[in-house]
Amino acid sequence: VIVPSKQAVLQAGAPPNTNPVGQQVPMFACLEIMEENEDDGSAKLPLFMALEDANDAVKSAVGEDGGKVEDFDVVCLSLSGAIEQLATIPETPGFHFIPPSKSMKYISDYLS
Repeated sequence: VIVPSKQAVLQAGAPPNTNPVGQQVPMFACLEIMEENEDDGSAKLPLFMALEDANDAVKSAVGEDGGKVEDFDVVCLSLSGAIEQLATIPETPGFHFIPPSKSMKYISDYLS
């Protein structure tokens, strides 16, 4: 079971009193930013569980490749919708699901 953070649910547009348990898991992506699959060189779209991480990825990509942050939009997709698209639309690029950086830091700190 994946339970999204309350902040992610609110950033996806849910009303303020929404309980995140049982809600669709929001994923955030910039459709203009793709990663290269290390195995076969194909494109894959990073899907972030935290809006902040998606915005940071846009800033990083703009810093590396040029452009303006304002020219790139971060959109919200549901996890179930992304999986359904992968399963039913053959030309869909692969996805790279990225957990919240705050969660990864918490786990790393706990284990060290």
